Amino acid sequence: MADEQIIVDIQVDSKEVSTAETRIDDLTDSIEELGNRISDARKQNKDFKKEQKELNEQYKNGKISTEQFEKGVDKLNSKIKVNNKIIAKTSVELGKQKRERTSNIKLINSETNSLAQLEAKASILNKAITNQTTATKEGREEYERLKTELGEVNESINDQRQAFNDNTKNIGNYKDSLKGAESGTNSLSQSFKALLANPVVLIISLIVAGLAALFGAFKKSENGAKLLEKASAGLNG
Repeated sequence: MADEQIIVDIQVDSKEVSTAETRIDDLTDSIEELGNRISDARKQNKDFKKEQKELNEQYKNGKISTEQFEKGVDKLNSKIKVNNKIIAKTSVELGKQKRERTSNIKLINSETNSLAQLEAKASILNKAITNQTTATKEGREEYERLKTELGEVNESINDQRQAFNDNTKNIGNYKDSLKGAESGTNSLSQSFKALLANPVVLIISLIVAGLAALFGAFKKSENGAKLLEKASAGLNG
């Protein structure tokens, strides 16, 4: 039986985790045994009550004496009381062990929740499902809980795998983008090199650069500024 989440830790203190895992396994076996004990006691009480009903019918039909009836009923009641005490005591211990198991599970869960741990958890749940008895009502209910838990774990595993694949794909896209930018830069550099290699373009570029420098220097002087102002006025009509 394993109705809580179980994750095996492989990244933290191995001794602490190992102790918790061993305790969980022991408690799981004990919890199943306690559940069977309660189930057996309830079944016995059901049979005892059936016997009481039969005694009552025999007494009504005059097949047994009052003394036999009372003695038989008292004996069955005593057995039922004993089983009720067993059920009550076992139920308390069952609750205690379930809480302890949950505590150990939380200890493991608090350490990590990686894909490796989820896969280990799925393995444990598969084993628990295989070993889970379905002969009793409690056993069948526990079997269904285990299946539900395993389904949730498998879903988490698939989600993590998908997230990992998406991240890997995005990293590949980033690399392609960088290659594209590098290719664009290289193409631009090659274009400049091609322009500079052309003598005509080179001469024009030098003339433009020289005129720009001359214009800048001329504009900075007072006389030059006035001449430019007159020239601009003349061009404008």
